[in-house]
Amino acid sequence: MFNKWIKVSKFAYSPKMSILSWFNPSKKLFSGLFLFLFSLTGLAYSADSLNILTFNIRFYMASDGENAWPNRKQMVFDLVRFHKADIIGFQEVLPDQWTDLEAEFSEFDLFGSGRDDGLRKGEATVLAIKKERFSIVKSGHFFLSETPEKVSPGWDAAFARPTCWAVVQDKLTQKTILLINTHFDHVGTTARKNSGKQIADFINHADKNVQVILTGDFNTTLPSGELDGLKKSAVKPAQELFTGRKYGTKWSFQGFGLVQEKDRQLIDYVFLSPDWKVDRMGVLPDSWNGKWPSDHCPVLVEVK
Repeated sequence: MFNKWIKVSKFAYSPKMSILSWFNPSKKLFSGLFLFLFSLTGLAYSADSLNILTFNIRFYMASDGENAWPNRKQMVFDLVRFHKADIIGFQEVLPDQWTDLEAEFSEFDLFGSGRDDGLRKGEATVLAIKKERFSIVKSGHFFLSETPEKVSPGWDAAFARPTCWAVVQDKLTQKTILLINTHFDHVGTTARKNSGKQIADFINHADKNVQVILTGDFNTTLPSGELDGLKKSAVKPAQELFTGRKYGTKWSFQGFGLVQEKDRQLIDYVFLSPDWKVDRMGVLPDSWNGKWPSDHCPVLVEVK
């Protein structure tokens, strides 16, 4: 079924086609020269590391009152900048929020898919990548459902759930990376299980030489077993690839601090292909004077 529905602009994906065939890598001489000149600017990345952030920013709802988007968006912006993210997977992005993110992060390319039309209407999954670091080879989206090529809720899901993806080339290392950003349904147990299997199928058909980064709000925990289908693919949760001491809390959803700590759960994850080395990771419980930037805490993973 897979080769029938993964489509992008002017391109239809087929498992028989190598993702690496989508681009022509630059010469090594240019890569080395770029690295040298880039380092002279004082902006060079330490050991070619990448900071990956997954962040559900909570959709703009006026009834949230003091926690509504206009009152906390600057906190979101400051958090992302302070932690020097290179790749960000945003979830629950409404059109006005998307516009705000584009205005604030002009040094990023932002692209994604809204659940109402597959474009920008409704809550969207949005990927943001540093322009100076990456070039986009191809990008697209699909829905987590039995009919992924069109706007549709899947199985027992309450809403249509879009997943956006892109193949990018790292200008520093010349690595080719498959980025995926998703948001699983909050109601449907079957939907979450099958969504994991669907993304696993997508990843398993990628070229074996492509490194994979998957970000998302999965609306479930790893111990629940609902992500077992995803874990059988070519990616693993970052915490399984990390041997050091994790930073921050053991939970990511806190409901603007209203959920009692004993009831908070870790439902936001970064999954990686095993060829990444995880240098550090943690859940970021950043808050200001008792105010939270979102009802979710972002998760940061640094890799090389």
